[in-house]
Amino acid sequence: MLLLKRLIAGTIIAAFTVVTAIGLFALIAFFPTITCHGGGSGGNCGEGYLASLPIALLTIPLDLVAAFFVCKLLASGLWPER
Repeated sequence: MLLLKRLIAGTIIAAFTVVTAIGLFALIAFFPTITCHGGGSGGNCGEGYLASLPIALLTIPLDLVAAFFVCKLLASGLWPER
Protein backbone atom coordinates (compact mmCIF):
# COMPACT_ATOMS: atom_id res chain seq x y z
CA MET A 1 0.00 0.00 0.00
CA LEU A 2 2.87 2.36 0.79
CA LEU A 3 4.37 1.67 -2.64
CA LEU A 4 1.11 2.62 -4.34
CA LYS A 5 0.87 5.84 -2.32
CA ARG A 6 4.45 6.74 -3.24
CA LEU A 7 3.85 6.02 -6.92
CA ILE A 8 0.79 8.25 -6.95
CA ALA A 9 2.54 11.01 -5.00
CA GLY A 10 5.60 10.78 -7.27
CA THR A 11 3.45 11.04 -10.36
CA ILE A 12 1.64 14.11 -9.04
CA ILE A 13 4.89 15.76 -7.96
CA ALA A 14 6.58 15.05 -11.30
CA ALA A 15 3.60 16.30 -13.30
CA PHE A 16 3.35 19.60 -11.42
CA THR A 17 7.12 20.10 -11.59
CA VAL A 18 7.22 19.67 -15.37
CA VAL A 19 4.09 21.77 -15.89
CA THR A 20 5.60 24.60 -13.82
CA ALA A 21 8.74 24.86 -15.95
CA ILE A 22 6.91 24.50 -19.26
CA GLY A 23 4.11 26.83 -18.20
CA LEU A 24 6.42 29.67 -17.16
CA PHE A 25 8.40 29.36 -20.39
CA ALA A 26 5.24 29.31 -22.50
CA LEU A 27 3.74 32.27 -20.64
CA ILE A 28 6.79 34.40 -21.37
CA ALA A 29 7.23 33.14 -24.94
CA PHE A 30 3.59 33.63 -25.93
CA PHE A 31 2.91 36.80 -23.93
CA PRO A 32 2.75 38.93 -27.11
CA THR A 33 -0.05 36.73 -28.46
CA ILE A 34 -1.93 36.77 -25.17
CA THR A 35 -1.82 40.55 -24.88
CA CYS A 36 -1.99 41.48 -28.57
CA HIS A 37 -4.82 43.70 -29.74
CA GLY A 38 -3.74 43.99 -33.37
CA GLY A 39 -1.92 47.28 -32.92
CA GLY A 40 1.35 46.17 -34.53
CA SER A 41 2.44 47.12 -38.02
CA GLY A 42 0.22 45.37 -40.50
CA GLY A 43 -2.21 44.43 -37.77
CA ASN A 44 -0.16 41.52 -36.44
CA CYS A 45 1.81 41.07 -33.27
CA GLY A 46 4.92 39.34 -34.60
CA GLU A 47 7.21 42.12 -33.44
CA GLY A 48 6.67 41.12 -29.83
CA TYR A 49 8.17 37.71 -30.47
CA LEU A 50 11.48 39.31 -31.37
CA ALA A 51 11.76 40.31 -27.73
CA SER A 52 9.83 37.57 -25.95
CA LEU A 53 11.59 34.49 -27.35
CA PRO A 54 15.13 35.53 -26.34
CA ILE A 55 13.82 36.59 -22.93
CA ALA A 56 12.05 33.25 -22.53
CA LEU A 57 15.28 31.44 -23.39
CA LEU A 58 17.22 33.52 -20.87
CA THR A 59 14.74 32.72 -18.12
CA ILE A 60 15.12 28.93 -18.45
CA PRO A 61 17.33 28.80 -15.31
CA LEU A 62 14.62 30.68 -13.39
CA ASP A 63 12.02 28.23 -14.68
CA LEU A 64 14.12 25.35 -13.39
CA VAL A 65 14.53 27.01 -9.98
CA ALA A 66 10.76 27.52 -9.78
CA ALA A 67 10.23 23.87 -10.74
CA PHE A 68 12.66 22.80 -8.01
CA PHE A 69 10.76 24.77 -5.37
CA VAL A 70 7.43 23.38 -6.55
CA CYS A 71 8.87 19.87 -6.37
CA LYS A 72 10.29 20.47 -2.89
CA LEU A 73 7.04 21.99 -1.63
CA LEU A 74 4.89 19.20 -3.02
CA ALA A 75 7.29 16.51 -1.81
CA SER A 76 7.17 17.84 1.73
CA GLY A 77 3.38 17.88 1.67
CA LEU A 78 2.45 14.84 -0.42
CA TRP A 79 5.20 12.26 0.07
CA PRO A 80 3.85 9.56 2.40
CA GLU A 81 5.82 8.56 5.46
CA ARG A 82 6.04 5.02 6.75
